[in-house]
Amino acid sequence: MKREHEEITEMLSILERISERIRSEVEIDPEHLKRALEFIKVFADRCHHGKEEGILFPMMEGYGVPRAGPIGVMLMEHELGRGYVNEMAEAMERYRAGDVEALDIFAENAEKYIELLKQHIDKENDILFRIAETHIPRDEDEKLLERFEELENEKIGPGRHMELQNILKGLAAIYLKENQ
Repeated sequence: MKREHEEITEMLSILERISERIRSEVEIDPEHLKRALEFIKVFADRCHHGKEEGILFPMMEGYGVPRAGPIGVMLMEHELGRGYVNEMAEAMERYRAGDVEALDIFAENAEKYIELLKQHIDKENDILFRIAETHIPRDEDEKLLERFEELENEKIGPGRHMELQNILKGLAAIYLKENQ
C-alpha cells in the first residue's frame, strides 16, 4: 500500500505542475488532464481506496479497531477527494468543449485535492498502517495481499495497473523534467 502511495504522490506532483501552468496561463493539452484524471479515478480511487474500503478497513474493524476514529477519518477524506475529482472532471470536459475559463476551476479543485491527499497519505503511512500492523496478526499478511490482488483484478482488470503506470511515466516525463 505504501508503494501505491508513492505512485499517487508522483501523480500529485504532476497535478501540481499542471495547476501551476494553468495559473501561469500556459496552454495545457486536454489529453494530459484526461490521463491524470484517469490515473486518479482508476488507480488512486477505484483500486487503492477500494482495497482500503473493501478489505483493509473491514479487517481492521474485525480485529477491534473502531470505525469511529482513524478509519472514519480516512473514509470521510476519500469522499471529500472524490468531490474534488468530480469537479476537476467537469471542468476538464468544459475545457475540452472550448471553455478556457474552466481551467481555473480545474486548478482550484486540483490544489484542494493535492493538499487533501498529501495529508491523507501521511496519516495513513504514519498512523493508520501502524494501527493495522498492531491489530492484524502477521499470519494474515499473505491472505491480505492475495485479497488485494484479487480486488485489483476485479476492480480495474488484469494488466491495467501496468497501463496506469505507463500513464504516470508519460506524464512525469512531460511535467517532472529536471529543467522545469
